[in-house]
Amino acid sequence: LKQPCAEISSSYNGAEDVARGCRSARRSTGTEAWLAAQEHSRRAAGHPPPKMMARICAPSRALLALALLVGAAAVTEAQTTHTGFLIDVYCWDRSGHVALDGANLETEPERHTVHCMADIQSCRDGGFALLGPKDGGGYEIKYRLDEEGNANALVYLDALNAAEGGMRNNVMVTASGELSEDSLTLRRATVETAQGAGMIAMSRMSELTSGLILETTYDATTNMLTATMVSSRNAWVGFG
Repeated sequence: LKQPCAEISSSYNGAEDVARGCRSARRSTGTEAWLAAQEHSRRAAGHPPPKMMARICAPSRALLALALLVGAAAVTEAQTTHTGFLIDVYCWDRSGHVALDGANLETEPERHTVHCMADIQSCRDGGFALLGPKDGGGYEIKYRLDEEGNANALVYLDALNAAEGGMRNNVMVTASGELSEDSLTLRRATVETAQGAGMIAMSRMSELTSGLILETTYDATTNMLTATMVSSRNAWVGFG
């Protein structure tokens, strides 16, 4: 068994025939003879020894591992930020997107109240989403929040509820998180009040003026006229 391939492959020509002879040697003479046949086959075909191959391939494997690590880090660090109306998914899924508080979330999401989102258990449990403008007018869901984002939204809403009351509406927020592979979900999103939310809420001039009332009072004693602008549609409007 010292030269299994020499005898078995004597009737073959070329490296491919030698390889077939070595496979035959493995079947007929056992593992030790097969290993010797493999070495003979590699030499006949002009391949380098296994150790040399390992040395050649090691840098490539290191570079590949480094590339994968850099790619993974880039994906992990990628953040998406979106400003839009915060709504609960339970109300959005109702017929015509009409919420329990009567707000049509597709056309008037600014009317959706904190009370509806924070105090009603079905709304709290159903998860939350951020709206964005829809082609042709109105709004649609831009991103949904995952479990951690939903928890952060509830913390935000509960704090808003305690500070300003359940009738607070026009809930415009800025959320930042990792975008899912299908670009539909913000993962681990933080939620905070959008800067200048009152102005962002109104995307057209008709929306800006709709529902605003000018109240005036005149004091004859001081000959002073006082004018106050209020909104019949929003609990608060910011013009800053």
